[in-house]
Amino acid sequence: MKRPSMYNRHKVSLKAFVEKFNNVKDDLRLVMQIYNTENFRDDGVIVDTKTGKRITFDWEIRDRYFTSGKFAFKELGQFERKLKKGEIGLSLQCDQDETAVMAAWH
Repeated sequence: MKRPSMYNRHKVSLKAFVEKFNNVKDDLRLVMQIYNTENFRDDGVIVDTKTGKRITFDWEIRDRYFTSGKFAFKELGQFERKLKKGEIGLSLQCDQDETAVMAAWH
């Protein structure tokens, strides 16, 4: 997250999504964890509690190009600069009104 005007909204939205993910009633063995320190590349990890495998993820709210679940492009790669960064395993994009999430595996 490189836009200071979006920092607070980003943090609140990310926390809400992670809490919802981690509170799924099914027997998910995956747990999302948010990094405590901003590194401007990724936001946290998803951990498989049985195997210990970890996948880094990046979370972004798209206030342009992705509104009410409608994405303006055919592919996420048309505007997501982080798709080619090897340390990120999963890119999660939230739409402007926080009603839809798009995921891209790297």
